[in-house]
Amino acid sequence: MVLVVLFHAGYTWFPGGYVGVDVFFVISGFLITGLLSDEALRTGRVSIPGFYARRARRLLPMSTLVLVCTVVLSLWLLPRIDLPNVGQSALAAGLFVANMFFSSASGNYLAGDLNGNPFLHYWSLSVEEQFYVIWPLLIIAAAHGWPGPKTRRTPKAMLRRMALSLAVLGTASLVWSIIWTARDGSSAYFALSSRAWELAAGAGLALVGPHLSRLPRLPAVLGGYLGLAMVLWSALFLSTATPMPGSAAALPVLGTVLLLAAGARFGSAGVPRLLSWPALRYVGRISYAWYLWHWPVLVLAVSASGAALTDGGSGLLSWPWLIMAVLGSFALAAASSRFVEAPVRQSRTLRGSVRRSLLLAAALVSVGAVGSLPFALSGASHASGAKDPVSARQDLPHPSADPCNVSYDPTAAPPPSVCQRGDPKGTISVVLLGDSHADQWIPALVVLAAQKHWRLYTWTKSLCPAEAVVTWFKNTHPYDACTAWRASVRQRLSQIGHIDLILVGRIADLQDAIRIGGRLVSRAASPGPWATASHQMFLDLGRIATHVVVLRDTPLPRFDVPGCLSAHPADRCSFLRSRGVDLDRLLYQAERAAATDAVSFVDLNNLICPPAPRCTVVNAAGLIEYRDANHLTATYVTSIAPQLAAQIQIVLAGHRTVSH
Repeated sequence: MVLVVLFHAGYTWFPGGYVGVDVFFVISGFLITGLLSDEALRTGRVSIPGFYARRARRLLPMSTLVLVCTVVLSLWLLPRIDLPNVGQSALAAGLFVANMFFSSASGNYLAGDLNGNPFLHYWSLSVEEQFYVIWPLLIIAAAHGWPGPKTRRTPKAMLRRMALSLAVLGTASLVWSIIWTARDGSSAYFALSSRAWELAAGAGLALVGPHLSRLPRLPAVLGGYLGLAMVLWSALFLSTATPMPGSAAALPVLGTVLLLAAGARFGSAGVPRLLSWPALRYVGRISYAWYLWHWPVLVLAVSASGAALTDGGSGLLSWPWLIMAVLGSFALAAASSRFVEAPVRQSRTLRGSVRRSLLLAAALVSVGAVGSLPFALSGASHASGAKDPVSARQDLPHPSADPCNVSYDPTAAPPPSVCQRGDPKGTISVVLLGDSHADQWIPALVVLAAQKHWRLYTWTKSLCPAEAVVTWFKNTHPYDACTAWRASVRQRLSQIGHIDLILVGRIADLQDAIRIGGRLVSRAASPGPWATASHQMFLDLGRIATHVVVLRDTPLPRFDVPGCLSAHPADRCSFLRSRGVDLDRLLYQAERAAATDAVSFVDLNNLICPPAPRCTVVNAAGLIEYRDANHLTATYVTSIAPQLAAQIQIVLAGHRTVSH
C-alpha cells in the first residue's frame, strides 16, 4: 500500500511503485482461496451466499463511503465540465466495472492520462470482485466433482481438481497477459483476463499451504528476504516504460509469493518478523481504507490548490499540499477503519445472518449507483462547435481513431494510401509530420487540400518530433516507439514520389526532453543538439521535397482552458503573453540557424495571441481556442485556415520566414 501511495504522490525514487497493486492481487488470491478451499475440504461444499455476505461486510461499507464522499466533494471542487465523465466513472466504480470503463477510455494509466479522475483506483477493486464471481464457481466444481459417474470427493481428489482448475486458468491468463500487453498495454492493464494469473499465483500458494510446514527453516527465511528484495527492486527499477502486466509483473508476483510462503512457515523469523512491527501491522490493517482514500484526496487537492487552473499550472501539487494530502488521506483511513469498517465487519447482527448481510450489500450498491446516476447524466447535452467548454474539450482534429495520427504505443506508420486526404487526383503533394502540435493543424489543412486540390498526407505521433533527437517519454524512459515510428514514416515518404511541400510541427517542451548518452540536456544547452538534428532533417527532407516549412509552436496557456471556462468568465481564463508566447525561442533559433535553402518558417502567434499583456482563450467570434492546456480546438484551427493558406502561399513564392 505504501508503494502505491508513494507512486501516486509522485515520489520519483519509486517509479515502479504501482507494483503494490500486483502485490495486493497475490495476497487477495491467497487469503480468499484459503478460506474457500478450507470450507470446501471441511464441508464438501462452498456457500456462495455466505461467501458474498463476508465479502460485502469487508469491502462495501468502505468503498461506498469513499465513493459517496468523493462524489459530493467532486461536485464542489472539480470543474463542471468534468462532472459527467467523473460521474460515469463513479457509477462504474459502484457497480464494480470500473476497470472496463477505464479500459475503454482514451488514455494510458502508466502515462498518467487518466490522473484527473478521482475514481481511477477503483479499477483494481473491480478486477478483484470480478475474479470472485468466477473462482468460487470453480471451487464448487472441484468440491462437487466434474460431471461424471465416478467423480471422487475425497479431500485429496478435491485438492487435485482445484489445483488443475487453477493451473489452467492461471496459465491461460499469463500467456494472454503477455500477448495482450505487447499489443495494447493500455487496455491490458485494466483487464481481469490479463490479471487473473496474479490472483491465481496467490491462490496456488493457498492450496499448498499445508505443505509449507515442511519447508526447512533456512530456505524459508532466505526465500522471504529474496521475495522482499524482488518487490523492492520492482518498485525501484521498473517504471512507466515497463510493459505491464505482462512478463515484467512476474517479478513482484513471485516476490510476494515467496514472502507469503515465508510468513506461513516462520511468522516470527526473518522478513515476517520485520514486517510484524506494530507500526507496519497498523498500516496493514488500514491499508484497504487508505487505498480507497488516498487517490481521490490527491486528485481533489489538485483542484482545491488551483494547480491545474493557474498561469503555468502543471497539475502537480506543491510539497505542502502533497504532504497535507497524503497525511490527510491516512487520517481519513484511520478514522473510517475504526468507526465504519471494523464495526460493520465485526457486527454480530450481520455475521449471524447471511440474509441481512446481503441486504446490506444491495442497499450499499444501490446508494452508490443512485447517488452517481444524476451526476453521470449531468451536462449530457451541449451546443455544437467549439462555443462551450464541453464541446471544446471534444473538438479534436480527427474525432475517430486515426492510424496515421497516433498516441504513444504504435511504432509502424501506415502506407500513403491509408494516410492520404484531399483530392486523390491532385497534382500538388503536401505532407504533415511531427507531434500532436503538428496534428492540431490537420483541420485547416484538410480545408485547404479540398480548396486547392492537394493530395495531403499526415503522419503524426504524440510527443514524437520529426527531428531525429533522442527524447524520453515524459522524461521517464527512452521513447523507443517514437524512434521506430520516425524511421517507418521516412520509408513511407519515399513511397509517395515527388513531394511539393512538407510541413513540420512540434511542441516547445521538446527543449526540456533532449538526451545525449542517456543524460538530460539542459534547456540552455538544447539548441546545439536540436540544430544538428534539424539540419540533418532538413537535408533529408530537402532531397524528396521542393519546400520544407516549419510551423512554429502556438501559444501555450499551461492550464486546462475548458475546465477554467466552465467555472470562470472568459477574461478570468486569459493568460500572460510573456508566459505563453515565444516559449520555443531556443528551438526556433536553432532551426533558423540550421535551415537550408529549401526551408521556410511560418509563425501565426500574433494571430492567435495579438500583442497585448494577456492572451485571450475565446476569440471575437466566440470560439474557444483551446481544447486543453496546449492544443488548439479543431473549430478554431479551421477558422484561421485562410490566414494559414496565405502564409503558405508566401512561402511557396520564395520567402524564408512568415509571421502574422
